[in-house]
Amino acid sequence: DNWLKVRVEGRASNRDGIGARLRVVWNNRTQSRQVGTASSYYSQHALREELFGLGSATQVDTPEVIWSGENRQTLTGLRANTTVEVRER
Repeated sequence: DNWLKVRVEGRASNRDGIGARLRVVWNNRTQSRQVGTASSYYSQHALREELFGLGSATQVDTPEVIWSGENRQTLTGLRANTTVEVRER
């Protein structure tokens, strides 16, 4: 199965991109993730890339990052099985 990893870096909102929402559309399917750190009362996850499973799709139709300040950033030309770093504009 194919995949896409997205790592974000905020500029206007916050450097770690916490609160940013990631939305990926391919073959009429949609997946969403929100960047965050908390996982339980005494621990947190390290900030890392968000993983999207794409099944047999070889590219993503509409990848989008919605930063915490509601600034939208749409990406183009993303192929499966890659890691992309997105810096807030």
